[in-house]
Amino acid sequence: MNENPKLWEGRVIDGRFPLSEYLGGGDRSAVFASATDDGTLRSAAIKLVEANPEDAEARLAGWAAAAALSHPHLLRVLQSGRCQLDGTGFIYVVMERADEDLSQVLLLRTLSEAETSEALASILDALAYLHAQGLVHGRLRPSNILAAGDQVKISSDRVRPAGEARGRREEPDVYDAPEAARGEIMPAADAWSLGVTLVEALTQSKQPERALPLLPAPFGDIARHCLQPDPRRRWTVAEIQARLRQPSTAPRVQTVARPAARARAWQGLLAATLTLVLVLAAILAVPRLVNPRVEQRTPPAVPVQAESARPEPERTAAPPAAPTSTPEKAAKPSSSEALPVPSATPAPTPFPKPSQAPPAEAPPPPAQGSVAGRVLEQVLPEVPPQARGSIHGTVNIDVKVSAGPTGSVERAQLASEGSSRYLAGLAVEAARQWRFSPPTVDGRAVASEWLLHFEFDSSATAVHLERLVP
Repeated sequence: MNENPKLWEGRVIDGRFPLSEYLGGGDRSAVFASATDDGTLRSAAIKLVEANPEDAEARLAGWAAAAALSHPHLLRVLQSGRCQLDGTGFIYVVMERADEDLSQVLLLRTLSEAETSEALASILDALAYLHAQGLVHGRLRPSNILAAGDQVKISSDRVRPAGEARGRREEPDVYDAPEAARGEIMPAADAWSLGVTLVEALTQSKQPERALPLLPAPFGDIARHCLQPDPRRRWTVAEIQARLRQPSTAPRVQTVARPAARARAWQGLLAATLTLVLVLAAILAVPRLVNPRVEQRTPPAVPVQAESARPEPERTAAPPAAPTSTPEKAAKPSSSEALPVPSATPAPTPFPKPSQAPPAEAPPPPAQGSVAGRVLEQVLPEVPPQARGSIHGTVNIDVKVSAGPTGSVERAQLASEGSSRYLAGLAVEAARQWRFSPPTVDGRAVASEWLLHFEFDSSATAVHLERLVP
């Protein structure tokens, strides 16, 4: 793959598809904005993949089969074929162009329950369509859940027959079912991937075992049944759909009495209360009837002198971590199976972004008798040399992290994206790996919030730390 695919902008593939704008890619692929030669779509995308003898024919066959699929929640595959660029053989696929993908949204925020329910319904419809035809998606994850206009769609360029062995073995990740290591993908594997994605959409965490208890109904129930290690015990798409519909179709338990029943209940309660008051009054009247001269006197109030509080000596907070600057290790960018986000401003999508990040609050002073937290472990983003060489000037990105009472980061989200979504993603991933010594208040460990200011330039990455809470 060309070290700088942007140099290919303006070239034409197979005499039909222009490479208008480089949108992103991995170590074996590159994606460009394009258009169809027959005018079917003025805004399309073309993915170039190095022609590997091990899997090129299988992928071309898969793309040809995907082009025959038609579903409103599947991204359309339009054309595919072979081509040559600068003496290197490629296979290519032309697809419908999306506005954004879910992984980009999760860098900024989680999905609301309403957004999750709507997106999940669309994904399940598409999976049901594939599974009914003996196909599996095989690569379901946030980067392959896309927004095209006002529709949620899943990618279709890696769809394959159920049970078909993978051509080129890929390194498994958290989205891959345990049985995927054997190379065969069945519909139950899509359920596992959906469970991990569901947890991440609602919590921004890729660790389902930690975040699963935080999921509201019905999503927690769905995720638990999707993440069963035994594929035979996982829910099918139909079972997930039934559970998703259950809250809106199942009759709810009446928690408020009807007007007549409520009136009767209040009448009974009032009668019981009056009876109790009369009994107490009769009991209190007995001493006066026995000895009318006895008067109940209120004992004189004894003044109580307030004990003066001794202020504890104020403990000073540990100074924030000093800025660090560490040269990066060479690393290959991970292969992206999704359609990257175009640089142009997209149309309204199912996952709207906030208009602007909230301003960072000024750090309050440590409370009396408290000890400020400090950094135990910090991780800097590893920027591949190819990407670092494209940085001009300094790119500033702010990430807000929330650490629990144990000091582990429970949430990391962008406070300021800067001018590079790619670097912003690396910054958030690095921030999630930080560890803190939790602050204490009156001897008790408490949660904390921090703002990490990342500075990227063409030679190194630096980070400055700002304490927000407490």
